[in-house]
Amino acid sequence: MTQDNALFQGTVRDNLLWRNRVSDTEILALLSRLGLEKGLDTRIDNGGTEFSGGQRKCLLLTRALLEDSPIYLLDEAFAGVDERHGSLIREELERVAQPALVIVITHDQAALEDLEKTGRQVLII
Repeated sequence: MTQDNALFQGTVRDNLLWRNRVSDTEILALLSRLGLEKGLDTRIDNGGTEFSGGQRKCLLLTRALLEDSPIYLLDEAFAGVDERHGSLIREELERVAQPALVIVITHDQAALEDLEKTGRQVLII
């Protein structure tokens, strides 16, 4: 996941499933864990300007996590994210780090401290 909030015009579903096919139930469960209650048919303008920075980050993280990869590289996943969403992202990364290696590049001190405590496969740069 890059620092850019690369959302394109379409629906939430279109933005999340551009390379992957998973069930709506799986997508909605992940969105809920990340604090997003938007429907899958919610329209997104070019760039996702109708969403806050934290919501855009959560959508991008959802897209990345739906790839079901053995390794995740997240660049500044906490930048521009409010405390609530940051906490939800850290919880989800801890859950994902059980079977996968998560590499996080961040300047967020709270995220660093929380992720270091997990004892999971999280490499913080």
